[in-house]
Formats: sequence, C-alpha cells, structure tokens
Amino acid sequence: MRNIGANSLGAILFSLLGVFYLFCGRQLAIKGQFGPGPGFFPLTLGIALIVLSCAWWVTNRFKGMDFSWRQLIPSTKPVLMLAGCIGFSFFIDILGTVIALFALTWAIWFFEKISWWLNLILSLSISLGLYLIFKVGLGVALPEGLLWF
Repeated sequence: MRNIGANSLGAILFSLLGVFYLFCGRQLAIKGQFGPGPGFFPLTLGIALIVLSCAWWVTNRFKGMDFSWRQLIPSTKPVLMLAGCIGFSFFIDILGTVIALFALTWAIWFFEKISWWLNLILSLSISLGLYLIFKVGLGVALPEGLLWF
C-alpha cells in the first residue's frame, strides 16, 4: 500500500471543503429576484473545489510522493502569516482599522526583509489608503477602536 503524500492529503481536505460548501449551501436559493441568489456562490465554490482538488489528487497519484510532515509546513513563514491574520481579526475591534491594518502590513513586510523605512511607508500608505477608500470614499462603517479612525 502506498503512503499518502502531503499534496494528496491537501487535495482530499479541499474536496471535503467543497462538499461542505455544497452541503451548507443547498438550502439557499441559487437564483434571486435580480440575479444570482445567496446559494450561487457556495454552489459554484463547492463544485470548483471538488473538480480542482480531484485534478490535483489525480496528478499527485502519478508522481508517487511519500508522506512527510515537513511537506505540510515547509517553513514557519506561512504559520506566522496565518497567526498575524488571526491576530488582526481579534484586535481590529480593539485597536481600530488603521492601527490593526498597519500592524498586519508591517508584519507582512517585515517577513519580506525589506528596509524599515520602506516597510513604514508601505504599511502607512496601505492602511491609510484602505481607510480613505472604504470609510471616506465608499462610506463603509469600519471599527474605530482606540483612536477616532
């Protein structure tokens, strides 16, 4: 019996995610009054995930790769990025949109090992630019947090 590779395991998990989307979206209407309904996106995403993960699984079965736990997480960078995104979602209400976005973008650019001043400029421009686009331009209500923005 062949060992399952990390890519095959990922394909199986993504196909299960596609089945989950199909299962959860089956109660929603696919067509709405003026276009696609709330069930259109889960249906489309579920089908796409299942088809693509099946293709991924078939191509990986022909490679004959053995399983290695190191293949699942080849470096700590993705884990730290995921932790930053989770931290962002927890602290956005407390710190506010601009400060939380600044911290997230600063951390992302920090992992890319660019100079601190370029990191500062990019983080400030992204966080303030998104604030201006969504809050001022589009009028979307964003979490305010510690400061007034």
